[in-house]
Amino acid sequence: MKSSFSTDEVTEKEVKDEWIITANSGVNFRSGAGTSFQAIGKIPKDMKVQVEEIIEIEDLQWGKTTYEGDTGWFAIKYAKQVQNIDI
Repeated sequence: MKSSFSTDEVTEKEVKDEWIITANSGVNFRSGAGTSFQAIGKIPKDMKVQVEEIIEIEDLQWGKTTYEGDTGWFAIKYAKQVQNIDI
């Protein structure tokens, strides 16, 4: 599914950072960056994930990660960075 956002609304950056989910109820894990994409699961609170890429869409950042064998996106505001890994 292609994004309908213009290039000035989407900012991408590649990262290799570890994050921990902070939302009490966990965070939805989606097939794409944005709430319009289907939820493919939920990442539970206190789970550490490796964020490979961050995209900002209309002031909300989405982190790309692989969880339980699936690659998808979650809203970064429900997590905190725990470690930088130099690449």
